[in-house]
Amino acid sequence: MEFRKLSNGELIMDYTAEARRVAQANKDQPTTPCSDPSAVHREAEEQVRRQGGNYRDGAVVLAQYRLQFGAYRGQTFRWMLENGLGYAAYIVESLRREKMTAAPLSLNKFAFKVISGNVFQVK
Repeated sequence: MEFRKLSNGELIMDYTAEARRVAQANKDQPTTPCSDPSAVHREAEEQVRRQGGNYRDGAVVLAQYRLQFGAYRGQTFRWMLENGLGYAAYIVESLRREKMTAAPLSLNKFAFKVISGNVFQVK
């Protein structure tokens, strides 16, 4: 992943113009039910294969999972981390108050926390 940084090396937490555009477009769309977690995984694995990546590397596949919630639903985890690191930090922080359940939404959020934890070093 490539993160945007200031000249002093600090990460830029603000949203890209593309992230703002996606959030605006999603704002006018009806909320859709979360996909089954196994379908999300299969789609991500297929995407990694199409890109010629290592589909057996769990982190590589996880980066291709699609968000099933929020203003950026439909975007990959990787895209979110590269285009809206501040939103990623917000989600990770909000999950401190949630317990993971077997619900597809919960599983998607906590999967996002896993990949974000590599950036924020969250336990």
